[in-house]
Amino acid sequence: MKKNVIISFVISLVLILFGCANSISNSVKDDFMEFGTLEYSGYRANYNVFDVDSIKSAKVSVIGNGIDEKIEISCNVKGGIGSFKIENIPIGKNRIISVQGLDEQGQEISDAVLKSVLDINSGNNYIQTITRSTSIKGFIYNALFENEINISNLTQKQIQLIDEISPTIEDCTNNLNRINFEQIVSDFKAEILNQKTTQDYLLPEIPYLKRLKIAESKNSTSENPEFTVSAIYSDNSEKVISENLEWEISDNSVLNVENLKLILNSAGNARIRAKYSEENITRFSPYVDVEVIFQEAKSNYIYLDVSDESESGVNYAKHGAVVAAWMWGSGLSSQWYAFEELDDDYLRLEIPLGAEKMVIARGKTLQYETSWGGLYNCWNQTNDLKVYNQITVNDEEKTANTLKLDSWDGASGSWIYVDHGDSLVDKIYSKISIEPSEDDTNLSSVTVNGSKVYIAQRMTYTIPYDIEQAELSVVPNYSEAKVEISPSNIQSIEKGSYKEFSIKVTAKDGNSEVYVISVKRSAIEPLDSEKNKKRCYIDNSDEKTVTIIYDPEIWSDSSEIQNLTVRGSFTTVYNPSTKRWVEDEQNFTLSYDSMYKWYSLTIPYEKIARPGFSGQPEYRFYKNGSRLSIPDFVEEKYKFGLESNQKMLILFDSDETEERISELEQNNLLAVNLKTSTDFNLTLEEDKKKVSNFRKVPGTENLFRSYHPFYPSHEQSVMEQKRLEQVQSYMEEYQIKSDINLCNDRSTTKGMIYTVDGVDYKVEIPDFYENIIKSKNVLYVGDSSQGGNGIIPSANFVYYYSDSELMCQWLSQISNFMLSEEHEAPFLMHCEIGVDRTGVFAGIFAALCGASWQEIKTDYEKSSDMGILEFRDSRILKYSFEKMLKISNIDEISDLNSLVKNYFIQNLILTDSEISILVEKLK
Repeated sequence: MKKNVIISFVISLVLILFGCANSISNSVKDDFMEFGTLEYSGYRANYNVFDVDSIKSAKVSVIGNGIDEKIEISCNVKGGIGSFKIENIPIGKNRIISVQGLDEQGQEISDAVLKSVLDINSGNNYIQTITRSTSIKGFIYNALFENEINISNLTQKQIQLIDEISPTIEDCTNNLNRINFEQIVSDFKAEILNQKTTQDYLLPEIPYLKRLKIAESKNSTSENPEFTVSAIYSDNSEKVISENLEWEISDNSVLNVENLKLILNSAGNARIRAKYSEENITRFSPYVDVEVIFQEAKSNYIYLDVSDESESGVNYAKHGAVVAAWMWGSGLSSQWYAFEELDDDYLRLEIPLGAEKMVIARGKTLQYETSWGGLYNCWNQTNDLKVYNQITVNDEEKTANTLKLDSWDGASGSWIYVDHGDSLVDKIYSKISIEPSEDDTNLSSVTVNGSKVYIAQRMTYTIPYDIEQAELSVVPNYSEAKVEISPSNIQSIEKGSYKEFSIKVTAKDGNSEVYVISVKRSAIEPLDSEKNKKRCYIDNSDEKTVTIIYDPEIWSDSSEIQNLTVRGSFTTVYNPSTKRWVEDEQNFTLSYDSMYKWYSLTIPYEKIARPGFSGQPEYRFYKNGSRLSIPDFVEEKYKFGLESNQKMLILFDSDETEERISELEQNNLLAVNLKTSTDFNLTLEEDKKKVSNFRKVPGTENLFRSYHPFYPSHEQSVMEQKRLEQVQSYMEEYQIKSDINLCNDRSTTKGMIYTVDGVDYKVEIPDFYENIIKSKNVLYVGDSSQGGNGIIPSANFVYYYSDSELMCQWLSQISNFMLSEEHEAPFLMHCEIGVDRTGVFAGIFAALCGASWQEIKTDYEKSSDMGILEFRDSRILKYSFEKMLKISNIDEISDLNSLVKNYFIQNLILTDSEISILVEKLK
């Protein structure tokens, strides 16, 4: 029986389409020539944009377990569209289909390859799309296959693990060479994929040379021009370079370049640019146009304003007056030089070469050129004399060469003089114009409907449910770059679907870069719906994120927001140096969203999943450091606990079922109910255990758990004294021999006064417990003098850091205590109220002794029956177990005992034989 697969595709490398015409069989009918899209966008091979024009043909192959010899065909690439048909493929799961681009000589082109994974069934099979993104899975399966792993027999769990750790095209910045396929195979064989994340399989990105930037240095002058040249890399880092630079100069007779300095040779124009090579990449700087000007030394002119409108109000040419200057200087015969009349407004005097100083005077006549003659009434006020070295006459600019008018010293005696400055010399200088970068194909910004998008070779963006169109606005770095958006910059998108925009940026020199943005329209209700605004979060199950939102308008908060954060079950972190839990405000601060005019913070599921005591993620808003009260508009189902300490809840969309909401309502009633004596009948065994939180740990006969034996911590409960007395009574009844204390040593509080229901009591250690202490059968977990790590367990730690080394150390200390022949059973385990630390550790040893998850969960939930305003939902215990055991859903685990035993063995807590001894002792 023949088995067929028909694969139709259009390959887009750097988003330029090429096609494969079927060169195998002319019998393929039009019915089979469906086309999909096979994408290959913007990938850099060896740091260079891939040259799609070099692809002239392609070969397609199929491999997999049960296929003895690779099936392969060739096809032509012509006209952008094509199809092919491969027959006789053995049926089986996870066949790997590869499409390899070939050059004109039929040689494989490096990195021009795409892969897909497909189950081959009897009859016709189709591939509609192969993309750069889907190729990642193909490459992973190919690596497994090449390492002799039977990919046809992968279990659903193995497939799910591979999917979970697989990097996306965005993760690897569109560079498949960054994916560590070898490590994925190694970890798959070692069966530790469930302990890894996507980041474990990404190799560091190596920055590559993108372009050169050139500018005049801060020391540059027109006479001594200097430059700086910088290399710009793909990670936007910048390095100033001076060595290994080559210069292209259009005319060396005009100028040369030495050590980033221009050597000006002669008047003329020249064009230059820098050339720099690194790692087989060559880049040029923008062009620099230089005009070199040679200015020959010549006489200067000085101009006097003699117009009627002169600011000084003095017309120097009236009354037949003569204006002259006495000049002297090196090589100059000192004498009087008369001003000549330039026009009605100005007098002009040519200053000969060598002149260094002058004094100006006026008189009736100039009788003798070499004497004072008839000059008189010399000016002695500087504001009477308006001197210029540049004027405009009849739209013609009259300019001197180097006269320095700013060197006026003012009056000296009866004379005014001006310092001419240094002697006149020939001058050569430059005028520089630097072109914008010719090869700058980077984008400056991309926005979708006005909101900025992170810029990468491939970008993704989701628009809200209620917005029908996506409109792109694109700004390139270089203003003269040409930008093409295809098919257009505005597209309509159906709910739940997506459209792709191709952005091609072409620089002045013809270099181009292609970016792709995939815009998806959310299938969920409008982000700014009343429901989302009033419950203060958005659950995006598509992106697996929750966006916390704070709408100032409905919160009716008029005070200025300087800082807005959330604090809750998922925001605290442990500081090992201070051994304290602190708020991670840096990662949980909201920012203003101008589109929705609210403050928001988007958090991935894995970072917000940590539940509070309600069993759901819990949080509150803090504005400028102060906690905000929860407004009335937040529905009751999104709130939990006493009003004075109420938290807001996050119900994932999957949690918003009638069953869960009803369960939360009942739990909340229990959480806010402080039970009184009328709620218990202490003649009944059931109520005695409820009030004391005392009971046998599931799966055991010799391990009990309870409230603290003598230390009161909830005096607000009228049952507190009865509770302590009942614990002590049970300890004697069950003949407890050894005690495991998970909290501080409270024996130091002996004699302390406490009040319950208006009656004063003293902390007293009963004789029965005193004997346990004296016989050294009390373990204070964490106590370094008893082999502990010096850290006392905390509720936060055992719930949220249950996968830590500290947890293993505590378990090891407890296990060794119970194993020791010096400490007899039965054992009692407790903290202060016997709920959190006791609940987690008791649950672990229950599982080690064979109790099921359902038994452990049911036992854990009984602690809330004390009615001391300490409610716990078993989902927080579930979170702890799943984190510790690195599993996704403990409800689906059929053999919890084996998992916990392996955890003890792998973490060197106990050996297999020690576990057997301990279990026997507890049973």
